[in-house]
Amino acid sequence: MVEQSSKEGKWDFLWKYIYPAKNISLKGSVKVELKISKNDWNDFNINKPLCNEHKLLLTYFGGITERWNETGVSWLLNLNSALTLEDAEEGFHGWEDYIADMSNDEEFESYIIPNDYIAFAFEANGNMTLYHKNNSSIIMLAHDHCFEHISPLDGYPEYTIYRMNDCPNFVAWVEEVAKQEISRLIG
Repeated sequence: MVEQSSKEGKWDFLWKYIYPAKNISLKGSVKVELKISKNDWNDFNINKPLCNEHKLLLTYFGGITERWNETGVSWLLNLNSALTLEDAEEGFHGWEDYIADMSNDEEFESYIIPNDYIAFAFEANGNMTLYHKNNSSIIMLAHDHCFEHISPLDGYPEYTIYRMNDCPNFVAWVEEVAKQEISRLIG
């Protein structure tokens, strides 16, 4: 098991394993694209309302754009993309009516404002993981899933909006995914 040195910063530990290359394929199951280096930060302008931690992460790499041949536990399972600047967007990407309809069927009024959230991880089936723009808290819109690491958000019916167990914010999500990948790579 890899442990973080007390001298390393919160992001240095997570990304030192993937930062040295521009395009990395690890055991045929993940493609990571590095689109910008730390030295290019002054020329890097993000015109999206991403949280500061997401912006900082994007100075190290461009995100995860492909997944295949998954084994073991991975929150990246079946994702088309995660953490990329190009795909990160406000709101529920057309799922607002579905959430409203499911909530109405349960006689529940949705209290989540979709545009307060940034979607940053996208499954092939439409499920997505989002964080709140102001406090980075994590939710997952999961209309089709069999996950055990999520629980319905207070009041919301099954197959709508979830909280991720033991994952309160964006940094915790990134750290958990990094741990899963490091475990998968070095066992």
